Amino acid sequence: MAHIAKMHPTANWLRVPDHIYRQALDRNIELGKPDTDHFWSTELPRLVADPGYQKQIEDRRIELQQKLQQLGDDLRQIAGGLIDQQSECDLELALLNQVLP
Repeated sequence: MAHIAKMHPTANWLRVPDHIYRQALDRNIELGKPDTDHFWSTELPRLVADPGYQKQIEDRRIELQQKLQQLGDDLRQIAGGLIDQQSECDLELALLNQVLP
């Protein structure tokens, strides 16, 4: 892998040499937005053959797995209390509905 200079303009977690950075930036400028389709379908599969990129991709994968775990934990903590409250309301409503004609 050549000297890694910059973060990829479409995937800012991937360090790439200047020539790859410029090519991707030019595509993004031409489109007026990040060229995510090209990145995921063409560019990244080509780059993954290089062990230096494999390490970055694996690191990103681990980072995303950890982030998903943390988000799941946060959601369970926040939503868990709300789900308990919802169940209590459902139960009380059902009991009230039984006693009303």
